[in-house]
Amino acid sequence: MNKELFKETENLLKNYNRLETEIKLIKAEIEDIKESYTGCGAIGYSEKSGPTNKFSSMVEDEVIRKEKELYNLNKDLDYKVRLKRRIDLAIQTLRTKEERDLIRLRYINQPKVSWGTVARHLKYNKDYCRKELRPKVIKQIADFVFYNPGVQESFII
Repeated sequence: MNKELFKETENLLKNYNRLETEIKLIKAEIEDIKESYTGCGAIGYSEKSGPTNKFSSMVEDEVIRKEKELYNLNKDLDYKVRLKRRIDLAIQTLRTKEERDLIRLRYINQPKVSWGTVARHLKYNKDYCRKELRPKVIKQIADFVFYNPGVQESFII
């Protein structure tokens, strides 16, 4: 496994809690946009405008703008939910409880704990956890998160 993929996988795991928060924020933003409605307002006569052949109203413009925003937010939400689901499944498919605990203790829990604390919890040597167990677990997660076996291609981050 190359170093870039290793670092990318570690960053995904480190930002797992942030990903959950972003999903909640996007859902709230979608609800806010659906509930907000400006509607019609008074015509401003501050500047004289020339005649145009444009045929649209403020209401139509607002609906179009809101639909574009909702489309972009829903697209972003779908991507982040899929990514979170892949990470969750990758963690669940780890072979041993020690591997899952290593990921939860070192990457997901906030604040991040030291390798010494992880080693004491797992009842292993610190160097074994950091140099042998960690690369093995990160590789398993990377294989699961970045590979899409249905279409046999990489998942794009």
